[in-house]
Amino acid sequence: MTTDVDKPRTQLKAELAAAHQELAALRQQIEADRKAPSIAAQVQDLSSACHTENQNDLQLRQANRDLQHYKGIVSSTPDLIALIDSDYVCRVVNDSYLNAFARQPGEIIDRPVAELFGEEDFDSTIRPHLVEAFNGDTVRYERWVTFSSGGRRLCAITFHPVPEPEGPICHVAANIRDITEGKQAVVDRQRIFEASFDMLCFIGIDGCFKDLNPSWTRTLGWSVAELLNTPWLDLVHPEDRRIAVEGEERLLLRQQTGTCEYRLRCKDGRYRWVVWNASADLERQEIFATMRDITDSKLMQEALKSSVRKYRTFFDSAGDAVFVHDFSERLLDVNRVACERLGYSREELLSMPMDRLKKTQTAISSPQLLDKIEEDGHVSFEAHHQTKDGRELLVWTNAKRTEYDGLPAILSICRDISERKRIENELRNLAITDSLTGAWNRRYFISRAKEELARSLRYTPPFALLILDIDFFKLINDTYGHDVGDEVLKSLTERCRMELRETDVFARFGGEEFAALLPQISRENALLTAERLRTSIATMPMEQISETFSITVSIGISLFNGQETSIEELIKQADQAMYRAKKQGRNRVEFF
Repeated sequence: MTTDVDKPRTQLKAELAAAHQELAALRQQIEADRKAPSIAAQVQDLSSACHTENQNDLQLRQANRDLQHYKGIVSSTPDLIALIDSDYVCRVVNDSYLNAFARQPGEIIDRPVAELFGEEDFDSTIRPHLVEAFNGDTVRYERWVTFSSGGRRLCAITFHPVPEPEGPICHVAANIRDITEGKQAVVDRQRIFEASFDMLCFIGIDGCFKDLNPSWTRTLGWSVAELLNTPWLDLVHPEDRRIAVEGEERLLLRQQTGTCEYRLRCKDGRYRWVVWNASADLERQEIFATMRDITDSKLMQEALKSSVRKYRTFFDSAGDAVFVHDFSERLLDVNRVACERLGYSREELLSMPMDRLKKTQTAISSPQLLDKIEEDGHVSFEAHHQTKDGRELLVWTNAKRTEYDGLPAILSICRDISERKRIENELRNLAITDSLTGAWNRRYFISRAKEELARSLRYTPPFALLILDIDFFKLINDTYGHDVGDEVLKSLTERCRMELRETDVFARFGGEEFAALLPQISRENALLTAERLRTSIATMPMEQISETFSITVSIGISLFNGQETSIEELIKQADQAMYRAKKQGRNRVEFF
């Protein structure tokens, strides 16, 4: 057996050195293990990293949903929206932009703006505004734009610089809104204001004139500049100021003012009688008043009740109302304008039960409209919204199928058009009716008569035209006053409407003269109708007039039976026949 003693000395030294090396390596391993994190710590770090990754994934998904949501809003708005880069190239446009110019995406996107509008137009009117926007300014201006689908339209254009996290502005967002109808309504209103024969004015709560139309100069001799910012009561006759002040006080207390008559001082010191009617807008701190000169005649006294009132603002400056709801009509989201317009808070609308929500009519419930959205993806229509206090708003709605939180939904953008519709109807009525009697006016009568003449020339049915004139009407005014004269005109209009057919047209030509158009009628029946009118008017009760004085009319008839003529000629013939009836004793009917 060999012992360590027997081993050579060199071999023992080598084994001892190897043992020392192993011991040093073991120490290094122990030190490394001591410095390295524990397995539990490594698991915790891994878990934290996974949690952070999940959080980022959730945020990315929410951002994507928000992006899709806002893309839906942009694509559904009736406004034209485009994103333009610093090389003046369109990078993004919405559907309204493409539809307005009747272009495909490839014809506009990634193409220079100058190609769409023309180099000359772009360099002279568009580029300077874009330069301002790329310098950081929001630019707003108006200009006429020619669209392929809608022709030449007046548009409000806004360039919004899109800020970058750092560095220069590289993109500008363009918003183009069609304001043709709104501008035209404002122009029409101003034309009515300036062309009116009545004296129109705005008076501040302090009692001073804020604006007047040219009729003040024509009627009283004062220039507009001389009356601006002066107390309107300074023009009122001292004996009439109590009536004027009481009327103004009732107006400011929201009471019925009725009709006030008093005298206004002219520039030359004389006074003229006027009748006043007004409305107050306490929010705007002003009164809108109409005054009509009745010095020579008070025949138009009652007409002031239908005089032009103050027109309100046509468009909500805050923008359009936006509603998002699912296909079961449950509202998912609404914007600020929608809440303000309906009078509800956002929480009230989103938590509103279905039966109450249906009363607002803000969600689309019509099966036909829902089917169209399913088929085409979008639909446009008029709708009525009901506010919290029970009012109805007429709105134009653009609805589009979209997704909200990953579920199918409908996005509706609603523009309030109720004020515009109201003004259109009011202007239309003012243009075709007589304000005192409610009968059609001369302009409308001639228009309808020309239509009937054209129809008769084509199909040859005869028609008759009657001219009626009240006998001794001046004597009625002189004896009983113009108030009674006005009542006679209104009662005669009502009596004639009762006697005539629905297809007949009855109009007041002016003063005490009236006209009637009788379509598709023979000579014999025209005479019977005229006699029936004459007899009915003669037996018309008038409490204000003595029983010994009866209201009578002289009537002239012209008949169209296929001959070459004009409406003006037929009116002239009926007028001559009426004067012949006057000469032959009045209260008669005569043919031309």
